[in-house]
Amino acid sequence: MTDSNLEVLKYDTYISIIKNSVGSRLFNSFIVRSKATGDTEDILKDGEYSASFFVSSVLSLVQAVDKPTTTESGLERKLDEDKHWFEVSLEEVEAGDVLFYADTTLVDGSTETHVGFALDDNQAVSISDQLRQVTKHDLRLMPIKKIYRYIW
Repeated sequence: MTDSNLEVLKYDTYISIIKNSVGSRLFNSFIVRSKATGDTEDILKDGEYSASFFVSSVLSLVQAVDKPTTTESGLERKLDEDKHWFEVSLEEVEAGDVLFYADTTLVDGSTETHVGFALDDNQAVSISDQLRQVTKHDLRLMPIKKIYRYIW
């Protein structure tokens, strides 16, 4: 933006991106190719494993992280190490806070992790692995492990 009469409102833009993402399938795929075999694969399985890619892509768009990541552990590590991010409690949650949900053990014994954004103190936005799109839902859909806030 080159107009010196305008001020970029990063936080407001960030919240608008989160709200406008509901219903999107934009973050469902991340295609990789094996250098050894040449085989290609969508490592996000068309949205089944795309929650961290969604959250980190939005954060990357507003320059709150350096680049997107495809794993919750990678994203959590980024936020832990960045001085612009700090933890807040559930009682303090605000729009735009990043929610890391507690690990869930599935019927097959595997563990599932999940991450999303708070819209307010009652609602959140994340990718539904069943609907395979960004959805709005109750903030307390699952137990919350950590909440991070960015210092704008």
